[in-house]
Amino acid sequence: MTSQSVDAERIKRSLLVLFLIAVSVYLSWFGLSKNLPWMGLLIPALGVVTALISRPAALFILILFIRSGNFMVPGLPGTLTLARLMLLMMIGWAMVESALRQEKAKNSYVPGMDFWMGVFLLDIFLIMAVRGAGFRMLGGSSYGGATYVGLIAAILFYYSVVRIRLSDQHVKLVLMGIVIASILPMAVEILVYHFPGQSWWLTSYFDVAPEYALGQKGMEGGVERWGTFSNFAFALIPIIYVLCRNAKLRFILIVLAVLLVGMTGFRNRVLKVGTLIFFASMYYSKNRMKTFMGWVLVGVAGLVVLVIAAPYLPPAMQRAVSFLPFLEIDFDVARTATGSATWRFDMWKEYCIPNVPKYFFVGRGLSRDITSFAWLSSSWYGTYEFYYHMGRYHSGPFSLLLDYGLLGTVSFTVFFIMVVVDGWKTVKQYAMHLDSFAARYYVFLTLLMTYNLVAFYLIFGDVDSQLLDLLLIAAQMRILKKNFLDVDRVDGESLVS
Repeated sequence: MTSQSVDAERIKRSLLVLFLIAVSVYLSWFGLSKNLPWMGLLIPALGVVTALISRPAALFILILFIRSGNFMVPGLPGTLTLARLMLLMMIGWAMVESALRQEKAKNSYVPGMDFWMGVFLLDIFLIMAVRGAGFRMLGGSSYGGATYVGLIAAILFYYSVVRIRLSDQHVKLVLMGIVIASILPMAVEILVYHFPGQSWWLTSYFDVAPEYALGQKGMEGGVERWGTFSNFAFALIPIIYVLCRNAKLRFILIVLAVLLVGMTGFRNRVLKVGTLIFFASMYYSKNRMKTFMGWVLVGVAGLVVLVIAAPYLPPAMQRAVSFLPFLEIDFDVARTATGSATWRFDMWKEYCIPNVPKYFFVGRGLSRDITSFAWLSSSWYGTYEFYYHMGRYHSGPFSLLLDYGLLGTVSFTVFFIMVVVDGWKTVKQYAMHLDSFAARYYVFLTLLMTYNLVAFYLIFGDVDSQLLDLLLIAAQMRILKKNFLDVDRVDGESLVS
């Protein structure tokens, strides 16, 4: 190694340490300003990141682990989760790396993706400028400032992953890490439900939404839904189709995933698990007709079992299958399930559609003055008026049109359509010809992104809460595609025979 390269490495590490110190000082100051001096305990934790940050693949895997575990930073706004703060670390690494190499950041192999996501980022800044309150990032009476920070960090993170490489070993670590991390919030939610007095403090460190189960406990007509169970169910699916080769174990894991997602009580999550399992099984099958007929028989048998067992299922599971009209389920469960659908149509009709022209060119944005909610009495909490004013439209198209306007809607939509189209092209040209964990994982990610895009517009969509997860999938697809192209270049010939 030459002296120049050694000096460059030392400079790089020094700049990274300075960057981490700056973040640590900021977090500590925030903790002190909010009477949370223990925030200074984050400094040793950031020291761990200092060691990892020179290995961007390890840092990337750590971000996926933290995101899957729903880790939070006590004292910071809920939208600034630990995963979003880690994104800033990755962005810092990429900026320093690019500066030291004196190179421009490499574009993706479909430059239009970078362009349209850049347009979406510019639209966010435009909204912040026009709506004003968006520039009050933290503190004050503005709600949504931290959400802007999280969105901007997620987008810049997507651009920062261009030099990361993920090997087969990295893919194994990703999948196993996500499974392990997803168990933690599930365990926390169970503890908080059964021992709220002793374990409530855990909700400051994990975003477990305990109100799903705890908030309905003892409430007349309430349905206890275990929301975090779906994290583990979703984490099992890539394990089933990427790592697991044993047919019996696959079947056991599929049944476990279905049961866990049923306990959430969310119909859209049940649909997601079922759709991913079906299409992944079809894609990876050597005899697709046999696999299809097998799933038809499983579906018929499952319906027969549901018809018989539906009245005896836990309320959450009854709610999850309430979209099947011929099942006999509890009256209160059926009423709450139906009500959760009808109020959305009322909100769209009374508030969303009439306000689309108002925010057509410049979106409504994310900053809301908290004082504007003062008129809402406790009886209004959870009504469609409340959710509209909070910007929770339960609709992907309205989430885009109302909060981001025409420019945001077009750029967001075009970007993710390009991701899906390029994903299937890459599967056809590269991944389907390889029998590696990375190739199999790329196929799964393409299936997942395809479902997420369709579901965002047709079933449930919310840009604020979903953008990071969508970009994490797109970033992994981007990294793995670069791997395929690098191997192709080294071999000197196409991987396609």
